[in-house]
Amino acid sequence: MGSLGKEQTVPVIPKFRSQWIIRAVAVFLVALLSARAASAYSVLTHEEIVDLAWTRDLRPLLRQRFPGLSEEQITEAHAYAYDLTGDFCTK
Repeated sequence: MGSLGKEQTVPVIPKFRSQWIIRAVAVFLVALLSARAASAYSVLTHEEIVDLAWTRDLRPLLRQRFPGLSEEQITEAHAYAYDLTGDFCTK
């Protein structure tokens, strides 16, 4: 019966901790909602990586491996390098 006489209190979340939780949830929601919009940037990033690798590495390798390629064929190969879907293999 000794425990009945003591006043029981409900734990209260400190103010700074509740603010932290609210901020964490807000950051999570912003990240979740902006993820779809960021997909366009991944395409642009892929294209930039292809361009950087193309000029420095890929074009010289193609020229070395296939010395008879025309400029038009090199341009077409560059277009295939941009393909993100992989459907150039089915054509």
